[in-house]
Amino acid sequence: MKTTGLKYLLVAALMVCGQSINAQLLVDNGLTPVQAAENILLGDGVQIFNITFSGDDNQIGSFNSDNSNIGIGNGVVIATGDVDVSIGPNNAGGTALGGGNFGAGDPDLTQLSTFETNDAAILEFDFIPTGDSIVFNYVFASEEYNEYVCGTVNDAFGFFLSGPGINGPFSDNAENIATIPGTAIPVTINTVNLGVIDSGSNGTPAQCAQVSPDWDQNSAFYIDNDNNNDPNSTQFDGLTVVLTTSAIVEPNQTYHLKIAIADAGDTSWDSAVFIEAESFPPCSEPLVGCTDETACNYNYCATIDFGCVYPQEPCEICSGEEDGTGIVINTDSNNDGVCDQVFTWDVPLNGDYFPGICGDIIIDSGSIVNSYSNNEYQTLQVDPLGNSTFDLYSPVFDLGAGDTLWIYDWDSNAFSFVGNDLQGQYLSDFIDVGWNFWMQFVSDSVDVGNFAFVVDCGPECEAPISVITTDQDQPHRICPGETINFSAAASFVANGSSLVSYEWGFGDGSTITTGVSEVSHTFDQPGVYFVNLNVEDNNGCTNANLVDFRVEVSNEPEWLSDQGNFSL
Repeated sequence: MKTTGLKYLLVAALMVCGQSINAQLLVDNGLTPVQAAENILLGDGVQIFNITFSGDDNQIGSFNSDNSNIGIGNGVVIATGDVDVSIGPNNAGGTALGGGNFGAGDPDLTQLSTFETNDAAILEFDFIPTGDSIVFNYVFASEEYNEYVCGTVNDAFGFFLSGPGINGPFSDNAENIATIPGTAIPVTINTVNLGVIDSGSNGTPAQCAQVSPDWDQNSAFYIDNDNNNDPNSTQFDGLTVVLTTSAIVEPNQTYHLKIAIADAGDTSWDSAVFIEAESFPPCSEPLVGCTDETACNYNYCATIDFGCVYPQEPCEICSGEEDGTGIVINTDSNNDGVCDQVFTWDVPLNGDYFPGICGDIIIDSGSIVNSYSNNEYQTLQVDPLGNSTFDLYSPVFDLGAGDTLWIYDWDSNAFSFVGNDLQGQYLSDFIDVGWNFWMQFVSDSVDVGNFAFVVDCGPECEAPISVITTDQDQPHRICPGETINFSAAASFVANGSSLVSYEWGFGDGSTITTGVSEVSHTFDQPGVYFVNLNVEDNNGCTNANLVDFRVEVSNEPEWLSDQGNFSL
C-alpha cells in the first residue's frame, strides 16, 4: 500500500521554512519536539510516545551540514541557547544566543559536570524498540573551548537510558550511555579537549581531575576549531569527532531516554550536541547472514557474514531481494542453453528500494525508434506489492501479425494481446494489477512492431491521520475483565477519500482488521497496554502517524484488616 514518505518531506520542508543559511550549514529552530523525535531522530524500528521537552523552543532544531565540519550530514541539534548559534564561520572567541536561564539546570547533568548547571535543554520520550540495540552518532561542540578548559564552566550533556535490565546512578536508575569510547567517562568540556590548559584561562588540573583523572588523555576525540574562518565551519571553538554510543535493549519492551545538555557554572558561552537522523536501527544486531551485496541472498541487516549464495551457471541471476530472502533464478526456461531476456522489476511504491520506479517505461528491444526483432522471447515479472494505485498504461501497442504478448495474473490465468489490443489502454481494465503478474512477449519470424508501457502510480497520497477515542481521556483506566469501546471516527482523511480499513493492535497480542470504525476489546489481565491503529483509505494510502492509546488495567483491590482479607 502506498505511503507518503512523510518523514523526509517534513525534514525538507523544515529546512526551507524559517531556516538560517551560511554556506553548507543549515539550521532550523522552528522544529517542535515531537517533530524532532518522531520524524527526524528515530528510525523505523521503534515505537515512541510520551514526548516532552524542557527548555526554550529555539533550543532544539534540525540541521543539515553535508559539507561542513560537523561530520554528520543531518539530524537534530539541541543547545544551551538558540541553536542558530552554531552557524559559522568561527569568527568570535565566545558566542551566546538566547539562554540566560539561571537555575534551569538538571541534577543528572550537574552530577556529570560536578558544577551546578543552567540553561538546560532536555528531550525525553518512552520508546519500544523492535531490535535488540540502539545506536547514536553524535558530536558535542562548545564555545567554552579552549580558554575555559579545566574551569568551573564544565558544560555537559548525556543520553540517560532507563528501563528493563538497567540499574544506573541517575534519575529513574538510568545510566549515561554518552561516554568517551572505551570508558565510562562522560563527554564534557573538562574531559574531551586538547589535553592542556589554555595559558589565559582560570582552569586548574584539579578541576578537570574531579570529573576524570584521565582528562588529558582524550585529545584524539577532539577537533580544535578556534579561529577557523572557513565559511563551512561551525561557530563553535571546539567539537568532538563523530562519536558513537550504543546500548543493548530487550525488543518489544518499554524504555525511557532523556537527552540533556546544559551550561555549567554560568549561562554564558553556548554548547550544543548534534545527533544523527534515524538513530534507532530496525535491524537486530549482531545478525548472522550474507554481508556481500553481490550475493543473491544479501541481507542488509547482517553483521556476521555466513552462507552467501551466488549464480553459478551462465543463465542464473539473482531475484533481487536484499533482506536475506533472495534466491538464484535460472533464466533458461526452455533448457536449450539460451538465456531468456528476463527483466525482474520489483515495484514497492513505498520507495524503500526503488523510489524512482513511478514514471519508468517498460519498452520493447527496439526502444520505439526501431522495431523489436524477429524470434524474440522475453519475460517480465511485475510485483506491485498489492498497491491499488499502481497501473501500467500503454501509449504504444502495435504488434506484428503472429506476435503475442501474454499476461499471467496471480492466479495463473492467461490473457493474450495482439495487434493494437492495448493501444491507449490501462492494464487494470483487463487484469487485477494489485498482485504479482508476468508478461511474456513472443515474436515470430515474419512481421515486427513496437510496444511500451508507462508505470503509472496515480496521484501522490495525502496520508490519512489515525485517531483513537474512547469515553475517557487516556490513560483509560479499567479493572480486569472490563471492555472498552474504541472509535476511529475522529480520524482524518483527504477530501474526496474515505477510510476502508482499520487495523487495530491492542497491546496484549490481540489484533483485528475491520472495515468499520468502531471496535470493542476486553482486557483480562492487569497491566499497561498501548493500543495502536493503522488506517487505509480507498486510494491505498495509509497513515504516517503512530498512535499509542494508553490503557491501564488495575489489579483487583483487596480489603486488609485484622479480621482477615476481604475482596471488595
